[in-house]
Amino acid sequence: MSCPMYIDFTRECIKKFKSILNIGNYDICGSNDGYKDCIFYKTIKYPDDACKYRDKCIGLHIKADVSKMKIDIDILNSMGKQYCFNENRTNCAIYKKFKSGEEPSALLTPDGTMIELKE
Repeated sequence: MSCPMYIDFTRECIKKFKSILNIGNYDICGSNDGYKDCIFYKTIKYPDDACKYRDKCIGLHIKADVSKMKIDIDILNSMGKQYCFNENRTNCAIYKKFKSGEEPSALLTPDGTMIELKE
């Protein structure tokens, strides 16, 4: 079964995460059960399991100019598993910025690296 948010060849998650538009490989959306590891799917489907700053983090995606970002879904999903959906979230660079009252860059990733920009 493909992702329940992949409806009529439209990814409903794009409404919440426009940064998904720059992911080069959408195979996860149509894969059998692979979508269950997708950070976008999990954040929408299981909001109470995600970090308390999830809405602010989502806000970064909504406000960002994503047209120049290069994002790899596998890396994002790995970071989601490592930070967003477990107690390790307090080690997330974005979490730390929000907790200290700072506004993180939309390019900042949970491990503290920055998303690359397209040339």
